[in-house]
Amino acid sequence: MDNTAAPHDIDVRSIRVRYGRALALDGVSLVAERGKVTAVIGANGAGKSTLLKAVMGLVPVSDGSVHVQGRETTNLETKAIVAGGTALVPEGRRLFGDLTVEENLKVGGYRHRKSGESTLGEVLALFPELEPKLRIRAEHLSGGQQQMVAIGRALMSRPDILLLDEPCAGLAPIVVQRIAGLFGQIAESGTTVVLIEQNATVALDVSHHCYVLETGKVVLDGPSGELRNNDFVSHAYLGI
Repeated sequence: MDNTAAPHDIDVRSIRVRYGRALALDGVSLVAERGKVTAVIGANGAGKSTLLKAVMGLVPVSDGSVHVQGRETTNLETKAIVAGGTALVPEGRRLFGDLTVEENLKVGGYRHRKSGESTLGEVLALFPELEPKLRIRAEHLSGGQQQMVAIGRALMSRPDILLLDEPCAGLAPIVVQRIAGLFGQIAESGTTVVLIEQNATVALDVSHHCYVLETGKVVLDGPSGELRNNDFVSHAYLGI
């Protein structure tokens, strides 16, 4: 992966997103750096998923701008953003249940067919639990295994930027620990990771920088270690 990207691989500048008359994001700004995990926490309905959709071109931005790797991508078609090296792991996994694990993974690697086998090996090194499941249909996997496939499918495209939307939702604590523990490893390989997560404890544990989103606005951001000790975050999100 190329390590010569712009200082901020993602630079969201004061964006607004509307669903009809409702303002889902109101002047949100965010930056994410290469090789780091950037987290966004907040309650349901805060606008977290909408933020990722705006970066991916899945919802229109009415004001402000989005820059990816130094290039403005505001309202660019999603396929062009994907082609530029950004991958999304959507909320709910959205696997092809009637396809095998291997087939699901290879769907993600369609842009890199020549290096597909080596990339598959890299994904299986991250998720060795999947190797004996390669010929099993995805619908027969546990929730944790399905999430591993969803992340692996995104990694098969060899992305420069990986966006994760609630990857730990509905998973057992031991599985959350297993999956979340890999986000830093993925970032260390040179990938920019943006993690949307309702579980603030997990988000703060694995990220370098964190944003707190409430009712469509960033109300706080800073190094994750500092936010963990912030009275507002402790009370509102960590139950301390």
